[in-house]
Amino acid sequence: MMNIDSEYGNEYFPGIDISYNINDDIKLFASSNKSMRTPNYTELYYASPTNQGNEYLKSEHSTNKEIGVKWTANYHKTTFTLYQREGSNMIDWILAEGDSIWRTQNLNQLTTKGYEINSKININKLFNSNLPVNNLGVNYASNKLNKKSDGFQSAYVLDNLKTNFSISANQLVNDQLRIDWRATYQDREGGYTDFNTGLEVEYLPFWIASTRVSYNAFKNSTLYLEINNLFDKEYVDFGNVPQQGRWMRAGVKIIL
Repeated sequence: MMNIDSEYGNEYFPGIDISYNINDDIKLFASSNKSMRTPNYTELYYASPTNQGNEYLKSEHSTNKEIGVKWTANYHKTTFTLYQREGSNMIDWILAEGDSIWRTQNLNQLTTKGYEINSKININKLFNSNLPVNNLGVNYASNKLNKKSDGFQSAYVLDNLKTNFSISANQLVNDQLRIDWRATYQDREGGYTDFNTGLEVEYLPFWIASTRVSYNAFKNSTLYLEINNLFDKEYVDFGNVPQQGRWMRAGVKIIL
């Protein structure tokens, strides 16, 4: 890719993707590419009582690398990936200690390393059974940055998810009724300002659960009920805004 810009100059951003089939079940893959992002209008010029843009921002650049393996068997599909991102001049909104205004600035060298495991398992094929729980999905990701938001708060770049784990399952009660379950665990880096105390507090890890019940009432229609945050968990995920508690929605899906 080539970027032509009268303000930031002309640059090339090469990339390569490679894959190799060891056999019918296992495939290795790797990739490397460079990318860039120019600051947008809000980051450059936006001004409000709580936010101030920076017209002198530079474009951010990154080199992204990953390597992994995909394993497909009779009862599961599993992917394991290692990745690394080396970034420079990363654009973020920063709130310095003692300041009341979020300001945009470039963060210098920032390296992100991590890995992810994703697997979808057919329980009945695994145990050669006829259990009501059919498919089980597992996803785990871990990220680590070489910098922390010491002395300031980061709105986006440095307050990343350190750990993200989810497990899901679908339950086929009968030919018409299906129940989907999902539980998610998150642990986020950094902190936020508590409006009640005015102090910066760290993000706390949390679990949330959700479910969806689907019923095929007729040939071409499905009734459903979704319940998110099933146990009405109080938590702050990002920023200093408390997230919503238990909420539900119901509907019908009709295929014409």
